[in-house]
Amino acid sequence: MYPKLNWLSGDTGWIVLIFAFIISFVFFSLYRIEKKKSSKTKSKLYYIFTVLFYLSVAATLVTLITQITGQTVNSYGLMLAIAFVIGVSLLLHNAKRLNIPEGPLLDICIWGVLLSIVGARLFYMLFEYQYQPLGKALLEPPYAFFQNPTAFIDISSGGLVVYGGFLFGITFALIFIKIRKLPLGKVADLFAPVLAMGVGFARTGCNLAGCCWGLPLSSDHPLALALSHFKAEAPVRQFYASQMNMAFESTYVWPAQIISALNGFILFAILLFIYYKYRDRFKFNGLLFLIFLMLYSVTRFLIEFIRNDTDKSFFGLSAAQFIGIFVFLIAVILMVYNYYRIKKPTT
Repeated sequence: MYPKLNWLSGDTGWIVLIFAFIISFVFFSLYRIEKKKSSKTKSKLYYIFTVLFYLSVAATLVTLITQITGQTVNSYGLMLAIAFVIGVSLLLHNAKRLNIPEGPLLDICIWGVLLSIVGARLFYMLFEYQYQPLGKALLEPPYAFFQNPTAFIDISSGGLVVYGGFLFGITFALIFIKIRKLPLGKVADLFAPVLAMGVGFARTGCNLAGCCWGLPLSSDHPLALALSHFKAEAPVRQFYASQMNMAFESTYVWPAQIISALNGFILFAILLFIYYKYRDRFKFNGLLFLIFLMLYSVTRFLIEFIRNDTDKSFFGLSAAQFIGIFVFLIAVILMVYNYYRIKKPTT
């Protein structure tokens, strides 16, 4: 697809910049109108226009910077930025209903995202670095990090592991929530749909970047994705050309990234529906987050069978599948424990 958004530069970039500026002004006007109409109780339109305004401003700034510097935009990073803006807006909107202060939640979001990126990159360096074309010397894990530590900050060609980001982000959130004495279960439930949505956008970025690819597939399969779908510099093209000696013109693969993105967005819709429809009926706070962990670990476990960018070890399973089994069991244990421990919703 498009690891770099080159169309944001040149004459096309100026056209995009003009339209982005106009759209930003329109959404800002609508945002101001709704803010005046709902000064006390904010309407849904107010939050919708707020998110759209922030997104349009971000698009304007990105395009402007691209035009001035001449640098192309990393599509994966852009998807993460969009997910962050929408996710934070949704999080703060739902937090107001529960009277949870916005400041600590913003701290969790900002620092949590930064530490999640560190964790995702660290897991990649430890477990999967040798399977990606990130330089002339491919190093064996878990020694890649120690032999070439500067590669840790070079994510221009990809290299993030979702579970590593989850573990680092969740660990930080647990410590921060404990220190700030926030309601752990309620905060966890707020983050559940947001995290699922983040997976959807991140995997969309994977599709654009050409990483996290699928196994070879026959061309007549209804889900077959042509390798020509990706740009020449995409890691998937380099992998099949160099390591499997397969011509991109006749190679078809599973659309693993697209399936993973749909999985994230579907989980987001399911969790958001459960939250708004059944939130008052939860037996204990934190239930929705445990549901998210269970659903994601199962779906990720299944999707791993059609991926071809990671090595398989014991029993033909990948590291992500073993982590998924562990996460699923922990979620089940916590759910059973809380059901037996709590007879009524916590306050």
